[in-house]
Amino acid sequence: MKNKPPLPARNSLGSHYGAVQRISDASGGGHSSHTATNPGSRPRSHDSYFRLRKRAASKDLGAVRAGDFKVIDFTNSPKRASVVEIERKQPHGRNFWVYYLILLLVGIGTGTIAMIMDISVSYLESLRDGICMRSPLLSKEICCDGSRSLGNCAGFVEWTTLLSGAVNLGTKMTLPFLGFLIPLLVAIGYVCCSAYLVQRFAPYAAGSGLSEVKAVLNGTVMSGFLSGWTLIIKVVGLGLSVASGLNVGKEGPFVHLSSCLAFTISRLFKRFREDEALLREVLTCACAAGVAVAFAAPIGGVLFALEECSSYYASRVLWRSFFCAAVAALVLMRTN
Repeated sequence: MKNKPPLPARNSLGSHYGAVQRISDASGGGHSSHTATNPGSRPRSHDSYFRLRKRAASKDLGAVRAGDFKVIDFTNSPKRASVVEIERKQPHGRNFWVYYLILLLVGIGTGTIAMIMDISVSYLESLRDGICMRSPLLSKEICCDGSRSLGNCAGFVEWTTLLSGAVNLGTKMTLPFLGFLIPLLVAIGYVCCSAYLVQRFAPYAAGSGLSEVKAVLNGTVMSGFLSGWTLIIKVVGLGLSVASGLNVGKEGPFVHLSSCLAFTISRLFKRFREDEALLREVLTCACAAGVAVAFAAPIGGVLFALEECSSYYASRVLWRSFFCAAVAALVLMRTN
């Protein structure tokens, strides 16, 4: 039997076989049974060839690495008919209450996150100026609650007064340059901590995330973008960034935060894990809740989700979005 000629190399990421050869060289020549010794030969294992090709395409471990993105195709999905049949046979009442249970949890969670964010930002901002001698964990507003003005508060001591020794001397002597240097260094420390956490643990937490949320709602799947780890790092990083005094807002990031929370909660239920369209309805309601806590406007959140987020907006989602946004706004108003 004659040997078949080798297949010609195609130019996709350079050369497929060149990519295999580069991986073989980088690993010190290991796995010689699966890789070729020259770019013109074909790998012996078909599965190993595509596995190595995928590794070559995914060398960048950042937020835009290959393999993180795919698009949902409901029209050509082989499971679409079976999903429709399952939906037809399942009782409507159970799915209805599970749906609203998820929306209730998302609304409560979004309002709680907004409350924690406001308290932490207020404390970190006051920590740039000084510390409460009565209790170091109190912000300036709470520490000086009984005073007539924040400027004449005896319980809150500024860093300039504390570090210059004026507290121990019983005088009002301060060093003028410390009033500029210390808040600047604290703000730089906030920014550096936020940048390190995002770069090291959750690259998808960078930026507002609003554009990516719109892409997800319109059918794009981004692995890791709505994970719980991204939610945690986003909350911490956003609080540090806002407290540092940077010209950043909480409106866009709160849409991402509420979407991460909705995705995490929805994954606990099998129905929402298997139905991508139903999951995106919940994410749309979460977007309304995120805008509602950012502006204290539930109706504005619903209109934002209707006009800006989803290209397809079912009529049944309108009242569900309002329910989720109203719960989030009420929780924030009652707890803050």
